[in-house]
Amino acid sequence: VPAFAQLGITEEEAQFLREQLIKEQLKDLQLEIAKLKRTIQSYNEESGQWLLRYIRRVAVSSNFLLGLWVFVARFVLHIKLRSRLNQILNEVLVKRKHAAYESLFRLTYEGILRALFRSSPLFLSAILLNRSSMLVRTLGLLLSCSYSLFLAFGVRFMPWVCWFNVLFTSAHVIARYYHQFPSFGSVQML
Repeated sequence: VPAFAQLGITEEEAQFLREQLIKEQLKDLQLEIAKLKRTIQSYNEESGQWLLRYIRRVAVSSNFLLGLWVFVARFVLHIKLRSRLNQILNEVLVKRKHAAYESLFRLTYEGILRALFRSSPLFLSAILLNRSSMLVRTLGLLLSCSYSLFLAFGVRFMPWVCWFNVLFTSAHVIARYYHQFPSFGSVQML
């Protein structure tokens, strides 16, 4: 005697119950698969975010460090061009003259302002590259690249460092565009 007959149900009812059980198990499996897909997608997005954050940090650091180097170089150049530095320091350290302190303060202040004027585009581009707006990032890219190229060709200030700055900044913006438009990565070259 079949087991379904002992329970007092017909064979058709037993078949229907088996189908319902299989459908419920299938639905549970589909939910589990969807959950696993979301977990994998979340993991992949976090992996892409890590690379994006790393490239952004490299680009921002490159702009900041080049700006710092330009600042220091311009400040030292300004101090060197003011040949009175030895005379002022002698008066400050040996004779302790008040006018010498003012002269030293003025020389330092002018040096900082001139150095900041020369390095501010790189500091500004480091800030702009960190923003979330595509337009602002593009402005940061243009500012960074154009000023780095000006430093490399116009002033001939450490050209290889300026080229690396252009490379890192461009890599950051390309990675951001790639991340915003994932279909861009699926385009294959012929």
